[in-house]
Amino acid sequence: MGLAFVVLKNSNLYRIYHYFSMGRKGLHRRRNHDVMSDSKTALYTYRFSEWQASILLRQLKSLDILIKKRKEIYSRYDRDIFTQKVVKPTFDTNAVCCRYAIQVDERDVFYRRSLSKGVDLDFSHDVITCDETFTRAHEAANRVVNLPCYYDLKDREIKRIVKTANHIKVLVLEGYCKQCLPFIRGFKELGCEVTVLCNSRLDCSYVSRLPDYRIIGVCDLQRPKESEEYILQ
Repeated sequence: MGLAFVVLKNSNLYRIYHYFSMGRKGLHRRRNHDVMSDSKTALYTYRFSEWQASILLRQLKSLDILIKKRKEIYSRYDRDIFTQKVVKPTFDTNAVCCRYAIQVDERDVFYRRSLSKGVDLDFSHDVITCDETFTRAHEAANRVVNLPCYYDLKDREIKRIVKTANHIKVLVLEGYCKQCLPFIRGFKELGCEVTVLCNSRLDCSYVSRLPDYRIIGVCDLQRPKESEEYILQ
């Protein structure tokens, strides 16, 4: 298991694992997450093997660093995820959380969209084991998604997760104006997906690397009426 953990830290090897375990079956997460038992198995006998102890001892030496990093990730999620479509957990600067649990209305849609953006939530661990008669507990659990909170997350990975969670699309008009660029940059920093409407491929916003998508259409300062009609259509 320890070797598997080390191997799967490699992004290319993880993609291979994901394809064979889920992707080729058309799944966005493994089905065995849906079947859980509260009975202890051989993995939960509280008898540590030598390799488990060696991993734990090494992590204990870095415990302060791990706690600091998790707090930083938690704080960034709390600060940068701002969409009202997501219910965030209560933020406590003194807490050290192993998960960042959010609530969404359509969890499977959120899973699929995240996967399409390169954010794998297979290890979200959002299944509960209580009896089906606890309907409200299951209703709440079915809305929960745990965002990645691994201490070794890179800055670009955190930004991608935040952008995926916010999932806000912005259309910027008048792509020929230089004034559009700081607005586009600001939206991007907030994690928005930005599309810009341009009149030609020579417009400054079209040649900029900032927008996610570009539309060539009627967007001409000299033809305000036609531009308005094009936008409304």
